[in-house]
Amino acid sequence: MTDSKSNITSLAKQGNPKAIAALMNQSLQTKGITAKVALKDGCLQIMLESIQTPNQTSLVTFIKKGVTSLGILSVERVKVYGKQSGEEFPAWNQEFELIEQNIPNSFFVLEENNDNKSQLQTDSAKNVLEQFMNLRARTSIGISYNDLPPILGLAKLAVQKFERSPDSKICPYLTELIQKIMFYYEVSLECLGHKIQRVSINNALTLGLGSGFAGIAPIESIGKLMISEFPDVPNKGLIFSNFYDFDTVLSALWTRAGELTDELDDILNKPVDLDTLKSKQLNFTSSIQAPLNPVKTTASNTKKTAKSKLATVLLAFFLGAFGVHKFFLG
Repeated sequence: MTDSKSNITSLAKQGNPKAIAALMNQSLQTKGITAKVALKDGCLQIMLESIQTPNQTSLVTFIKKGVTSLGILSVERVKVYGKQSGEEFPAWNQEFELIEQNIPNSFFVLEENNDNKSQLQTDSAKNVLEQFMNLRARTSIGISYNDLPPILGLAKLAVQKFERSPDSKICPYLTELIQKIMFYYEVSLECLGHKIQRVSINNALTLGLGSGFAGIAPIESIGKLMISEFPDVPNKGLIFSNFYDFDTVLSALWTRAGELTDELDDILNKPVDLDTLKSKQLNFTSSIQAPLNPVKTTASNTKKTAKSKLATVLLAFFLGAFGVHKFFLG
């Protein structure tokens, strides 16, 4: 066994691609990473492949140290690629020239570093951040109910990929932060759906004056969310009840999502030790789940909503002083 390893090392020092790959894989395969090596015109080309996209920073350092220690005369430069299994093209690549250094003959020993556990291994979190930045830019100038779902869908896909990645288990606070931002945007879509339904219905019932009757009631799911997480946001006094104005709710949700996006940006792009965030928790009282009440836009649902709204308006007009309309709403 010792002679076999010695022979592989000897071949690797001569620039044999298979021998170099064999030395690399002795350390990498325990991490679920496979290395393939080719040598062409003095350039050593190394493809690293794993289920999750290989970490660029740590693996390039590992390869640079290993190749340099071999002292291969036929190699002038090295190009490293990182690819996720099943993908056609590499997710990243990096090239460097070999410079003689006094490095011990480590021969591709992948050193364990306690800090590795507190570092992200993929770009999934940064992909989520990019989608959130896009959402913030679009919502800041106003966005329609029809235009929001496609952008929201891309963000949701990025979040799901992050949740399936090993990075989601590194720092619970980071995962909770991402989920909370996503939650706010999903609730905002629900709010936009209610706005379209209720304003149009109330306009029909009140001869064009329906906007004054439409809003989010404090007893509704979104209303309860506003009370618990946005206590400083006033609900607009309307004719029959203190409903939350739709635009006020949307502004509060998008502003908070933007603030948390800035925090996510700081975590991912500034030297922040993720270990220091493990004990940190988001101070939110509501659960981080899917949208509160999926908005249905079927014809039957619209008729039902119109019918209940008409009854609510009539009850509020004749028996509003007794609060019967609130009882009717649940």
